[in-house]
Amino acid sequence: MQKLGTPLLLVLIAVAAIGPLALNGVLPATSAVMADLDTRYERAQLVLTVFLAANLFSQLILGPAADRHGRRPVMLFSLTIFVLGSLVCAMAVSIEMLLAGRFVQGVGGAVCVFLPRTIVRDVYSQGKAASMIGYMTTAMMVAPLFGPAMGGWITDNTSWRLMYYLLAALALVLCLASWRFQP
Repeated sequence: MQKLGTPLLLVLIAVAAIGPLALNGVLPATSAVMADLDTRYERAQLVLTVFLAANLFSQLILGPAADRHGRRPVMLFSLTIFVLGSLVCAMAVSIEMLLAGRFVQGVGGAVCVFLPRTIVRDVYSQGKAASMIGYMTTAMMVAPLFGPAMGGWITDNTSWRLMYYLLAALALVLCLASWRFQP
């Protein structure tokens, strides 16, 4: 078993956190989305459902793709898709466009659920992998705590769109870091 370098481990922890952050961070913006896109509460709330549905179904495709084509290409592809989906959300002029962007974002965010842990299991022994996966699990548990607070602050002080731009920027940084550090 090879040892995972510290930069890659930090990238994997961040990748594991961005999915829950994207899921929960946009929820405080519901009222702002309703006003800006002239839609009802029920439709604005679909940003959660659409993201989760896309995330679920994409895992069924991306998991086997990572086994067949390698972890690195699937990670880079998915983070790029996440960036594109986030940008569509940020530039949405209708609720339908926002939901389409959330679907694309959810497809790209699917790797955040399983791929970081899979990579750790690939390179560490069983005992050491359990410890490293613990770090990722912590990130996945903490991100939903900070996401709504951060999303609410951003929405109250700037615009709900900035949250999506920031998610795109973070995912782009993680994509570049994955390109650099993911063997």
